[in-house]
Amino acid sequence: MQLYLISVLGPAVLVPVISLLTSERGFADIHAGLLALALSASLANSATNVIKVLIGRPRPDMLDRCKPDLSAVKDAITLFTDTVCTVPEGKRLSEGFRSFPSGHSSRAY
Repeated sequence: MQLYLISVLGPAVLVPVISLLTSERGFADIHAGLLALALSASLANSATNVIKVLIGRPRPDMLDRCKPDLSAVKDAITLFTDTVCTVPEGKRLSEGFRSFPSGHSSRAY
């Protein structure tokens, strides 16, 4: 929650204040600044989610989420797939493969 306050609400308050203090155009600069903030936030979030789905890495607690059948594990690479998991496919399991890139670090727009 604090992350969203700092990365979205903070700039949403600062953009109008700074625009009114430094610009003669006032409302036009506020409008452009808030649109730029919305665009950068949505693009960063979208890019992060696309990369997570395409090349996401397992989270540190993936083995606990997956509970692999150790007799089905042939090598270390098999632990990075869901083929050896004994728990049913669900959101908790699929989110276990999406730790990279960090959503927190992508909020630094």
